[in-house]
Amino acid sequence: MAVFVDQFDALLYDLDGVVFVGRRPIVPSVSAINELQSRAIPRAFITNNASRPPSAVVDHLAAVGVDAVPGEVLTSAQVTVRLLKDLIEPRSVVLVVGGEGIVEALLEAGFVPTRVAAEAPVAVVQGFDPAVDWNQLAQAATAIRNGALWLATNLDLTIPLEDGPAPGNGALVAAVAQAAGTQPSQSVGKPEPIMVTQAAEQLGASRPLVVGDRPDTDIAAARAATVASVLVATGVADADMAFELEPEERPDWVLRDVSGLLGDAFVVDSAEGVSASQDWVIGSRDDEIHVQSRGRDAAMGVNVALDAIWRNRDQALPELIGSRHLVQSLWSEMLDS
Repeated sequence: MAVFVDQFDALLYDLDGVVFVGRRPIVPSVSAINELQSRAIPRAFITNNASRPPSAVVDHLAAVGVDAVPGEVLTSAQVTVRLLKDLIEPRSVVLVVGGEGIVEALLEAGFVPTRVAAEAPVAVVQGFDPAVDWNQLAQAATAIRNGALWLATNLDLTIPLEDGPAPGNGALVAAVAQAAGTQPSQSVGKPEPIMVTQAAEQLGASRPLVVGDRPDTDIAAARAATVASVLVATGVADADMAFELEPEERPDWVLRDVSGLLGDAFVVDSAEGVSASQDWVIGSRDDEIHVQSRGRDAAMGVNVALDAIWRNRDQALPELIGSRHLVQSLWSEMLDS
């Protein structure tokens, strides 16, 4: 039987919630990423976190057990600055709200970074960094009111930490927007498709796969870029979140973690109210959901159940009785497998 990953010519990994959570590695995913690299499958690590330059991301990856090089990392800061080159003159002064990831990207592109609105910046680039303080937000608001172009690296409202979600760049952007009386001209990070598109182009890939944990950013970006995606259950996503997803945030597949890419390939077929994949068959009868045939692979069962439920919803039919409980049960089995 074909291996799942053999369908694709490149892998685009999100970081937080896929490879690690904070400083804690997601062990089965790290092992799988290393095995996949030994197969020489082209890859990129794509992240909305603009706080660190690629070299620092590589150091973090090494600390959790993944060997990488800076050229394999694409951050929202890099993508934002590439866009900025088409919008303002070379050597322009740009005010930075954020960390060294933005500063380094601006310097490499020939811009002049500043932290002070009095230096008349023509643009503001705002990205997340734990050290962002009130003064940085105030300087940005002043520059924007004075006419500076405002780009946000991303609008994630939260970031995942080991102790739970914490305020992300979107929350800080909202604070500046209140003071400046306007919104950013553009946000570049996921769910916008530009990062996925650039990463695929860099790798020369025509069939890339996005591997992410957030439907609202990773999966939405993949769908916007019209490329395939996998949602892994190692980050923010859970059974209830998957159950509720609207079409623009639905992955092509759900897997427990990255190691599922080394498992058997499968597809879910739909016909006449029944969803099926190999030895799983799930359908509806009298507004109830029924498992007609049950296989051993719980992840496959999750995918078949979600297909049946999502299709029913898209056809504006009543919610299938027992469907949420079925997804919750299969999701738990998948996590325990």
